[in-house]
Amino acid sequence: MIYLKDGNIPLNLAYDDDIVQEANSTYQLAFKFPLTDGKWNLLKKEVFLLADDLHDEQEFFIFEVKKANGYVQVYAKQVATLLNYYSVNTVSVDRVSGQTVMTALAGSVKRNCPFTFFSDIMDRYTFNVSNVSAMDALVKDKHSISGQWGGDLVRDKYQVKLLKNGGIENESLFMYKKNLGSYEETENINNLKTRLHLKKTIKGQSEGEADRVIAVTVDSPLINQYSQIYETDIEVNDQDVTDEASLLVYGQRYFSSTLCELVEN
Repeated sequence: MIYLKDGNIPLNLAYDDDIVQEANSTYQLAFKFPLTDGKWNLLKKEVFLLADDLHDEQEFFIFEVKKANGYVQVYAKQVATLLNYYSVNTVSVDRVSGQTVMTALAGSVKRNCPFTFFSDIMDRYTFNVSNVSAMDALVKDKHSISGQWGGDLVRDKYQVKLLKNGGIENESLFMYKKNLGSYEETENINNLKTRLHLKKTIKGQSEGEADRVIAVTVDSPLINQYSQIYETDIEVNDQDVTDEASLLVYGQRYFSSTLCELVEN
């Protein structure tokens, strides 16, 4: 699921979404969004997004939007990519562990930086650099921090870690495409729901007053993405539902909170 970070607004109609991560390199989200939904106007460069990755929710920022026939194609990079735009003064360490050099890097950033840096690598090396970006210092070439200390660069929101074995420590084996003998992905529609028939019985408030039954039908915004309609009947007991209007709101929230209109993966 993909959300606009500002307001935590779900982008229910996003499709063809894909996250690609390469070791110590690309970490990118791409998806399409239909022009029929007005939220597409909010998908602009530098807007921040939240999206589910293999190891929990990640944060991305949009760096490119292409408008096509009927949809926009959105490309976003994991927030740690912003380290390309944080300059460092001088990092100079001699025969130190990975954590020491990462601490030195953090202390050399020229302006306030929201990122934290960590390493569990105990091997000791020497590193000298000045007036480069924080990302160049980390991964640019064999003379960078990762080039000398080795390991995997793991980016988790604003935490940047250089781990001796990032795949094992962070369950990132698939994303890094290493140490993986086999992989099986299953999709099923057993619990798919794209149309809800909601009903609530409102008890009479006074003696002799008959119970009243209200009912509405609510369709998922994604109903047209499937060749079949997956409908179900739900008896509602929510005390906040008092009329058809509030029952309709309940149904709309049901889709966004349960994600029942999405194929299980």
